[in-house]
Amino acid sequence: MRIHLQNMRRVVAIALALCASLGILFMSANLALAQTDAVGRPVQGLSVSPFILERQMERGQTLKDTIEVTNTTDRTSPVDISIKDFTAGGDNGQQIFYEPGEGDQTYALSKWLKVQNNPKLSLKPHEKTQIDFTITAPADAEDGGHYGSIQFAFTAPKVEGSAVEVSQKIAAIILVKLGKTNEEGNINSFRPAHSVYESVPITLRTRFHNTGNVHVKPRGSITIKNMFGKKVGTTLVNPNGSNVLPNSERLFESSWTDKFAFGRYTASVELVYGDSGQVVRAETSFWVIPYKLVGLIALALFIIIFALTYGIRRYNRWFMAKLLEQNKPARKPRTPKS
Repeated sequence: MRIHLQNMRRVVAIALALCASLGILFMSANLALAQTDAVGRPVQGLSVSPFILERQMERGQTLKDTIEVTNTTDRTSPVDISIKDFTAGGDNGQQIFYEPGEGDQTYALSKWLKVQNNPKLSLKPHEKTQIDFTITAPADAEDGGHYGSIQFAFTAPKVEGSAVEVSQKIAAIILVKLGKTNEEGNINSFRPAHSVYESVPITLRTRFHNTGNVHVKPRGSITIKNMFGKKVGTTLVNPNGSNVLPNSERLFESSWTDKFAFGRYTASVELVYGDSGQVVRAETSFWVIPYKLVGLIALALFIIIFALTYGIRRYNRWFMAKLLEQNKPARKPRTPKS
């Protein structure tokens, strides 16, 4: 009986050792996936300040303004100044520039802009200069948002070992609100990047559609609740106040994390936009199921249950055999024949 008990203990010990080994492998895999590489960023040859100008105007009004341009290189750099209109494109609202008179003129600003300086100038190493310009709104201008840019083209320094010079551009973005504006928008979609996650962090995507005639900055927060309805966290949407131009959409990504997450969660987003503080809301849900860990636990339980069942059956067989042997009637000794 002691021998069988020892065998059972050995089976259980082997099962636990297998579970521990699988757990170590699982943790090692997760640590390997968590490693990332650092990426460097290129340095521009010019800088402009401010990068974005937002102005409120009325019909027939003229505004005077200034942009500071700095040569950040160690050599003299010729600079060409030009004026462009722009619109938004892509999920992140990237600027798409186009020449004056081209494209949709509903929200164009280029014809209102006039640079006072010579369109061609030369900046010494690390020299700063002021670029004066005016914005004149026509008396018959259309209400709403108007968008343009003042661009500065320069030749970047040669890369060491190369004879090629690269022409680059940097722009100051100008956004004007004119007259009576219509601030309208809605949340076109709100959903997680994946419906089921293995672990945090969770990426939530909010797509805002601007249906008005002027740019707006939708900002707000997302509230996370677990399967029991308890609030477990919040995260911000568009904390930097990026603009969404008229008749365009912009995707905002938010990230939520916690020490541990499991089960079904609901996420509620609330955005505020416009001068009057209009509010829009939406809701979604997602699951967090650490299926690798759940699989390991299930495998461990299966091994333990199998080992215990197998050991108990072996023990029962041995015990019954021993019991039958003990209860077996003793044979009578044979009487020798006379």
